[in-house]
Amino acid sequence: MPTESVTLTNRTEVEAWYDVADGVITSPGKFQSEPWYAPIVYQWVMDGDGERIGNASIFPLDDTDRELFELASTDTYIALSVSEQGFVYVTTLDQSELETLSEDELGDELGDE
Repeated sequence: MPTESVTLTNRTEVEAWYDVADGVITSPGKFQSEPWYAPIVYQWVMDGDGERIGNASIFPLDDTDRELFELASTDTYIALSVSEQGFVYVTTLDQSELETLSEDELGDELGDE
């Protein structure tokens, strides 16, 4: 796993540090079972980026992000939450999904129950 001084910026770098199968991290730890880009989004949170909504940090996506993360054109946001046990949960949302979720539901959607 990377140290504090390593910043992962693409899939190749993530796969150098974590085992990834079918786009999902299989290495044990806080990113296990999450999309390969979870460590990158987590770094965004650690850098103080994103908007806090309830228990999650929300990031708008542009075309460059969608291409980098291999996401659908309808994915307009990435949401990241960290459980009390330190596990990271990441999901993508479109505009209507974000608008319909309350702050509590957003935490539940990300697995932080």
